[in-house]
Amino acid sequence: MIKVLRILLLPVSILYGILILVRNLLYYFKTLPSEKFNLPIISIGNLVTGGTGKTPMTEYLIRLLKNDNKVATLSRGYGRRTKGFIVAATNAKSVLIGDEPKQYKHKFPEIIVSVCEKRVEGIKVLIQKYHPEIILLDDAYQHRSVVPGLSILLMGYKSFHQMDFMLPTGNLREWKTGKNRADIIVITKCPKDLPINEREKIQNSFHLNRHQSVYFSTIEYSNLKHYQANGIETSARDSEIILSEYSILVLSGIANPQAFADHWKLSAKEIYTSFFSDHHSFNDKDIQDIANKYNSISNSKKIILTTEKDLMRLTDLSQELLASISPLYYAPIKTKFFEEDEKNFNKQILEYVRSNKANS
Repeated sequence: MIKVLRILLLPVSILYGILILVRNLLYYFKTLPSEKFNLPIISIGNLVTGGTGKTPMTEYLIRLLKNDNKVATLSRGYGRRTKGFIVAATNAKSVLIGDEPKQYKHKFPEIIVSVCEKRVEGIKVLIQKYHPEIILLDDAYQHRSVVPGLSILLMGYKSFHQMDFMLPTGNLREWKTGKNRADIIVITKCPKDLPINEREKIQNSFHLNRHQSVYFSTIEYSNLKHYQANGIETSARDSEIILSEYSILVLSGIANPQAFADHWKLSAKEIYTSFFSDHHSFNDKDIQDIANKYNSISNSKKIILTTEKDLMRLTDLSQELLASISPLYYAPIKTKFFEEDEKNFNKQILEYVRSNKANS
């Protein structure tokens, strides 16, 4: 049925592809204006829909840069119920700023976290009022109104092999030639045992321009964290939870929740799922349904497991409501580069920032 629907939507994809091509040409020939700014601006984005690891990559850059620089992030704030420019408070809810910005502020309270659907306007306000030394543009690869100093394009290992056609028939936001704008291409979510010869094969397939670099990374899961309704978080030790004995209800509303569930299926005794649409805003009925599903699991050793991003939306709810889906755990993730790629990637980022801070 899905394949038939995609075929029926092919004319829409062709029209969309033409519009994107014309738009990019207008920016290329400077018919549509793009603004440059006199400080380091790093853009992180992708060519396809779905999760390619933009959030953990943005967090990687924050960790790399925050100790020696005044860092600001600027996102659209997808899923928020507000408009315009907002700087996140420490206790901001995801309905006000979006789940990803809330996650950045929760983990890195010392940085400036902001949202604005108009990126040029957001950058100008940040510069005028908050004076950052570096701005990280989250999910901004298609925002051509800003010329970033450094553009990072993420391609998921699986989606790299599946880039077929434009939306809605395929999963491309823009044509594959859009990769030529990137300074850095990171292949994300690679298998941890991806052999070097396959990495070389992928790199050679890009026909890179002189200014472009390719790096490979995977996702690394940290120890599970126990979230209690009073807001206290504690790390779960192996002695507390032997996953092979536990039934896990995987609760998620992200772009590809099945991949998250499949990861834990390798460790748990059994997996149950409660999936929602991407950036889903949880309500009382959702929580009751989740609690009912959890209570129906016969194994006495059981937990509810969610992602960090989902947790940001769940914690918009009252503590009383959250207490009904206990014990609730979440799984923090990080970007992990392969071998020498980490050293070379870090060096390229730091050199760019160092040389451009001198001009600001």
